[in-house]
Amino acid sequence: MKTVACRCGALLLALVMFVQDGSAQNSPSAVLTSQPATTQAMTASTDLPALVAKVKPSVVTVLVYGPEDKLLAQGSGFIAEGGKLITNHHVIAGGVRAEVRLPDGRRCPVAGVLADDEAYDVAMLAVDFGDTPVADLTVEAETPREGESIVVIGSPLGLEATVSTGIISSARSLPNSETVLQITAPISPGSSGSPVVNMSGRVVGVVKYTLERGQAMNFAAPASRLQGLKLQPPKPLQEWGVARKTDVYLCARQALRAGDIVKALELFRQAAEADPRDPEILTHLGFCYFLQGDNDAAERSFLKAIELGASDGMPYTTLGGMYLAGRPKKDLARAVEILKQGIRVDPDHVGVQSTLGYVYMELKAFDMALECFKRAVQLLPENIQIRVSLGNAYSTAGKYYEAIKEYEQATRIEPVNWDEWRLIGYVYSRLGDKEGAISAYKAAIQLEPWIWTTHTLLGDEYFSSDPSMAMECYEQAIRLRSRHGIDPSEVQTKLLSAYAASGHQDALINKHKMTIRNRPTDPHGHYFLGLLLLQTGDRGAALDEYVILKELDKNLAEGLFTAIYP
Repeated sequence: MKTVACRCGALLLALVMFVQDGSAQNSPSAVLTSQPATTQAMTASTDLPALVAKVKPSVVTVLVYGPEDKLLAQGSGFIAEGGKLITNHHVIAGGVRAEVRLPDGRRCPVAGVLADDEAYDVAMLAVDFGDTPVADLTVEAETPREGESIVVIGSPLGLEATVSTGIISSARSLPNSETVLQITAPISPGSSGSPVVNMSGRVVGVVKYTLERGQAMNFAAPASRLQGLKLQPPKPLQEWGVARKTDVYLCARQALRAGDIVKALELFRQAAEADPRDPEILTHLGFCYFLQGDNDAAERSFLKAIELGASDGMPYTTLGGMYLAGRPKKDLARAVEILKQGIRVDPDHVGVQSTLGYVYMELKAFDMALECFKRAVQLLPENIQIRVSLGNAYSTAGKYYEAIKEYEQATRIEPVNWDEWRLIGYVYSRLGDKEGAISAYKAAIQLEPWIWTTHTLLGDEYFSSDPSMAMECYEQAIRLRSRHGIDPSEVQTKLLSAYAASGHQDALINKHKMTIRNRPTDPHGHYFLGLLLLQTGDRGAALDEYVILKELDKNLAEGLFTAIYP
């Protein structure tokens, strides 16, 4: 159970802890002013094409160049009141010069940096547009409401004026005290700095980055933050970087936090060339290689950082996780050695403790795994993933009541997470407590009704005591599996057994024949009907279904034939 989490959970945890590393800065005083506007929700009457046409002329591509005039980064930006250009801090960090490409193809040089806020990842630039007037956008003074419809226009992958729509799903506070807007509008590399506009065409956010955690989570800085920037005379990009002491290493970390891995990797390489014996730089370099999939280079960087006396648990955590997951090769003994060394160096590092727990799980050393996860929970008691991992370790070790206690604690931390309830149901089932299992599975389905496996598990619990309820559960699981293009035959076999237990095979046969009339070319339908007919003793009718099935799906036909003539 949860094998994927056991193998990869530590690496995901390391990524999240690494990317969210940041520090807040004090807010300067205002330079942009605007009045709050009442925003309408997106409805069928909203003229989206007109809104896009209004906003597009103000959206530009930002091109940043490093030493030797090599293109260092590319992002998006927009023109605000007074011709000021807004983009992300991380887009321009480390650059020597920059220019913007306007929607009509013209390129205009960036004259300098007027203001910036590294914590919120925004920067305001002066651009030499020449004598040609440019369209600007109004910045909204108030933070948008959750559920408010928005449009994002940017230049992902250099494709100018790409449009995506969505809503404001939440305003989140991160560990470094930063507030960000989470949006559902899709964003891609190169979208950093794009305006997030409401349905009145006013800017409510500035796109920052995407985090991949099972599904993409997209974030933007609140545009209201721009009201507090302190305006100064434009400072040339290179001079601005020196004045802020944003050396290559700091710029690289900023790029990494913003999710710009390509830029971060290039800057960390430069930093490592300048200081090849700094374990912190080598750790970050290794992490970027790991994110890029270059596992051999990542391994070399981490080993060098450890050799040079890395005092933080990160290189030990990620390298141990790589050995666990077989990247570049699976070596559990080496993983244990590296992670134990990491604990000696940094005993309070949650990543090292939990990753060693995953390795011990793989080695079936459950008692030692439990000790690691217990320590990790002590260090970070509100972390759902670690709490569930401790529960999984208890469950795998056969300590079911302890497992239920950890899963229930996880549901208290995050009540809307359906997976913990499914795990609770699984453990109750192992204990033979059908009532507890049924209650837990129902709670999971109430939170997330589209997961077919939960319906199947609930049907399994009902099977012996209430075949009719089991049939309902299996039928729902079959509908969901079929809707997602997944072979439903495994659940169909369970449904067949439930009908047999209830004595209703004839009703099921008639029902299934009606379904096949509507979908005569469905191979799974003919396969299941053949099994039904065979169960009632009608081998001839089952053979008729086999003949039809040979033309639709040879593998299923062979399976039915084997069932008829075992």
